[in-house]
Order: sequence, then C-alpha cells, then structure tokens
Amino acid sequence: MRRLSLFAWLLAFAWCSWASMGAAALDGLLGGWGPDLVLLLLAGVVAARGRRAHLGLAVCAACARSALDVTAPTVVLAATLLAFLAARLTASVLDRNGPLGRLGIAAAAAVTFHGWRAVASLSRGEPDA
Repeated sequence: MRRLSLFAWLLAFAWCSWASMGAAALDGLLGGWGPDLVLLLLAGVVAARGRRAHLGLAVCAACARSALDVTAPTVVLAATLLAFLAARLTASVLDRNGPLGRLGIAAAAAVTFHGWRAVASLSRGEPDA
C-alpha cells in the first residue's frame, strides 16, 4: 500500500469518527433530532464519486459508528453496508450533480440505514430503536 493511499484511509477513519462524535453531540443537544452526520458524509462521497465510491468507506463509517453506538456491531455494519448500496443505486439512477439528486441519495441512505436498524431491533425483541 502506498503512503498516499494509507494517508487517505487514515483521513477517512478520522472524518468518520469526527462525524460520529458530532452526531452524538448534536443528538444530545437537540433531544434526538440531530442530523446523522456519518450518513451525510457517506452520501456526499457517493454523490461525488458515483460508481467509483469505495466500499471501504462504508466499513470505515460502520467502525466509527460502532465505537459510540449501543447497537450490536453486526447490525451497524449490515445497516451501513445496505445504506451504502442504496446510495450507490440511487446515484446511478438520479442526477447526482443536482441538489435534488443529492437529496435523493441522502434520503435513500437514511431510510435504508434506519429501516434496517428498526427491523433488527424488532427481531431481537427490543421495543424501541
């Protein structure tokens, strides 16, 4: 692995960690109505890169989110990977350079991520997710 590539992956982990911490802080301040900054970062990269978006970024985002989340890491990893795939599929259909296309990409990622977490929590017998 080249040094520049290693540096890029370290920056990806750092940005995902900062976004995860910022989302947790905003959630506490806004009473659960804070934006999901990790999904916004993931959707933004997918919108900018399109089909060239790397699956490793979704793994970076899942690892950063698992460090601060009480949900099982396997559920977080599966939900993040599904959100990444939904964002990539949406990016291939919509105009990803326009504001409505980027909104659609972010919405597809958010709905998929939180929908999977809700299904996983219900299947495990937890009342609220």
